[in-house]
Amino acid sequence: MLTMTVLGSLLLLLGLLIWGKFQAFKLFMAWIFIYYLLDFIALETLLANFVNTGLITLVFLLLVSSVLEKTRLFETLSNWLIARSQRQTLLRMSGVVGIGSAFLNNTAMVAAFMSLLGRSKTIAPSKLLIPLSYLAILGGTLTLVGTSTHLIVNSFVVQAGLPELQLFDFFAVGGFLLLFGSITIIVLGGKLLPDIQTAKTQTDDYMIEAKLEAGSELIGLSVEQAGLRHLHDLYLAQVISGEAMLTPVSPTYVLQSGDRLLFAGDIKAAPKLLLFDGLTFSGGATTQGNHFVEVVLSHQSGMIGQTLKSVQFRNKFDAAVVAIRRGRAQLNGRLAEIVLHPGDVLVLLTGADFVKRDNLDKNFYFYTALESQYPLTAMQSALAVTGFIGVIALSALGLVSLIKGLMGLLVVYLLFGLTHIPELRRRMPFELVMIVG
Repeated sequence: MLTMTVLGSLLLLLGLLIWGKFQAFKLFMAWIFIYYLLDFIALETLLANFVNTGLITLVFLLLVSSVLEKTRLFETLSNWLIARSQRQTLLRMSGVVGIGSAFLNNTAMVAAFMSLLGRSKTIAPSKLLIPLSYLAILGGTLTLVGTSTHLIVNSFVVQAGLPELQLFDFFAVGGFLLLFGSITIIVLGGKLLPDIQTAKTQTDDYMIEAKLEAGSELIGLSVEQAGLRHLHDLYLAQVISGEAMLTPVSPTYVLQSGDRLLFAGDIKAAPKLLLFDGLTFSGGATTQGNHFVEVVLSHQSGMIGQTLKSVQFRNKFDAAVVAIRRGRAQLNGRLAEIVLHPGDVLVLLTGADFVKRDNLDKNFYFYTALESQYPLTAMQSALAVTGFIGVIALSALGLVSLIKGLMGLLVVYLLFGLTHIPELRRRMPFELVMIVG
């Protein structure tokens, strides 16, 4: 009777998951609670599922992956990924995505490349996004850390008193699956996948201003040579040099000291600009100790009809405006000289006193913190990547257990400022823990 009851409840759970009306982790929480109330599972057994080594290793792996997502590794690979032909692109994807997914979280791999492939102008995104997903799944079968399932199975093996699975114990089977799957995708993908050409839609781009300070290594280089022409999610729309405003900006334009560069694009990509030597946000603002905040200018604000410069915005709010968006209208000129309109969306880099000002409600409808990832510097990126490779190598050689290596690596990341406790708290996979536990 008990067996049939549990089996029936699991079938009901499966049906609700397929229905998709409820979040998976909520359903699993409900089932756990019901099983505990009905004494189907003991409290000790229930709690033990949440502290097994497989689940803890998975959590640390996801947290470490959140740091690697901020390195230059993905952006460098993205620049190389798109080739002239679809087959060549799929071949490159097989290597990069397949091997990368063997050691990194699959979701991180897909998210890192999805935006680039979705904007491809030479190959229909419909022919690339499904292969991206499948290659990430197949690549995850290569190693112990490639998929959460392997880690959970390993925890069961350890609980049964059997020898712990090693990093590459899955490689023979996983390698065959990845090879066969890659060949199938490369050969048949172009024929079977739909060729859907998505129309180019206008997006609500922010206008982001950066200034080229004296002494910058970029001075004297062309826009192309400086690497400012092919930025992901940002494009150089205007340059203000002295009294002259250049638009569109030629890739051969030679950058000069004091130039103000106006970029259009995704505000979350704005911190990438600070990786270039001598580039600062409007007013010299930096991300050090500050936070991005998005505000909407109220129709009752006394700043309407004035410019940021004339109202002394930074002194007024302890915040610097780094970007402005006005619906889908194209803005021109320096941010400090743009006449403000009601409904303008401003992105601010705020100081510690911003939230203490008593004039916020009078000027803004609301303000919200932006979840912006700050890219790591070249040195930090090198430390993050080499540290992760080192942990994987030590684990493969059997010198250090994977969980100890990942735990130590995360401590190193914290000590060197590659991540912070609040960021790790936001990235903690609570829902996944409930589902897997």
